[in-house]
Amino acid sequence: MKPGMMLLWPWRRLLRWWAGVVLVLVLTAPPIFGYGADPLTPQGIRQEFALLSARLRQTPNDVTVLNSLGILYARAGQLNDAILLWNRALTINPRYIHLYNNLGSALKAQGRVEEAVRVYQAGLAITPSFWIYYNLGLLEKDRGRYREAAHYFRECLRQNPRFEAAAQRLEDLGYVLASQQAAQGIPYKPPTDLEALSLTMLERMEGEEGGGEGAEPRPAGAPSDTRRPWRAAGGADLPVTMTVETCAAYLEKMAQGAPTRLVALTFDDGPHPSITPRLLDLLQAHGAKGTFFVLGSRAESYPELLERMVREGHEVGNHSWSHKSLVRLGPATARADLQRAAATIEACTNQPCRLVRPPYGHTNAEIRAMIHRSGWAHIMWDADSRDWQLSDANQMLARTLRKTSPGAVLLFHDIHPGVLRVLPVLLPALRQCGYRFVTVSELLRLQGSRS
Repeated sequence: MKPGMMLLWPWRRLLRWWAGVVLVLVLTAPPIFGYGADPLTPQGIRQEFALLSARLRQTPNDVTVLNSLGILYARAGQLNDAILLWNRALTINPRYIHLYNNLGSALKAQGRVEEAVRVYQAGLAITPSFWIYYNLGLLEKDRGRYREAAHYFRECLRQNPRFEAAAQRLEDLGYVLASQQAAQGIPYKPPTDLEALSLTMLERMEGEEGGGEGAEPRPAGAPSDTRRPWRAAGGADLPVTMTVETCAAYLEKMAQGAPTRLVALTFDDGPHPSITPRLLDLLQAHGAKGTFFVLGSRAESYPELLERMVREGHEVGNHSWSHKSLVRLGPATARADLQRAAATIEACTNQPCRLVRPPYGHTNAEIRAMIHRSGWAHIMWDADSRDWQLSDANQMLARTLRKTSPGAVLLFHDIHPGVLRVLPVLLPALRQCGYRFVTVSELLRLQGSRS
């Protein structure tokens, strides 16, 4: 018997039959089947359901797709269907560890606690996952078994000593780790000033299709950027035709005299099941690294994409769980939202998540202070491609080029196809101009004196 199957074998045939029924329902379901029950559901969820369903028609045994569809069903409140899909996926690949976490959490939500424990234990028989230990700790804590909970949180930290959520849970239980240290902070990079962003403007942006980020207005009378003395006075005339050569010539004028040429590519709001893999392929083809500010809710749906990001040398940052304005949520609620996202991201990447980018770029002094107190870095951007709003590649390139100079942080989104039209021109142009692509953390470390 395969590992992890001890949970399923008495009902194996029945489970497969029911899972087959659910699979048929998935493949024949209309694009709208009750979504909207979960306010955290990302925009475009219907399109993603249709996309995943189409992919499942082509490859019915794709465990990653079954896992993602199960999460969509669970968020729609259809836990029984989600459980059947995850059980089907386990019969195909019992070593796909994310299934045990999702299945155990769903059973726990239904009050089937002992079954949830058996699922988690089956997962641990596959691999000592710190995330499963953490979930077991939460389960035991919820039913008042604090000693057992502390044991699992310790095991979690033994597997991943930097997993702060488990350390915090231990502290909540009255335990103090001998090796516990304050979270290492990352220098704060002064962003393009967005504090003048009005709520009226934010409301307008939140109403836009695609939920794009905020604009980058500068308050009237605010000083121009003085961190880059090599920026050409008054900028330079943008090229009429945006080719690699004309863009490189423009970038050269903007960077004239710069001692080093670094640029950080950042991508918000993902991951997306179709666009993000194509973007990763494109970055790999150009030897470029980037920083992905992901939504926790999307990270949970597509963990394999975060695993690929880390495997290929990219950095993963926190863009919140819900993509709600942190200012509107207030510091306490915003911190809880960010912590939920950080825990999910760390579970997918097995790395600490230290970078935070506020949704819409909506921030203020209170939010920045909360982020810094939590040991995170508050990251904004310098050049906004507006790829979520614009459809013309020349317009997106023009917006980006105007603000691109050595040390710049560039903003794109990997849930909209515009980024795939811009980067094939921009990446080789930057490379031709002598730029090196670095992650945000690398940029902060290498140019910390400018922070």
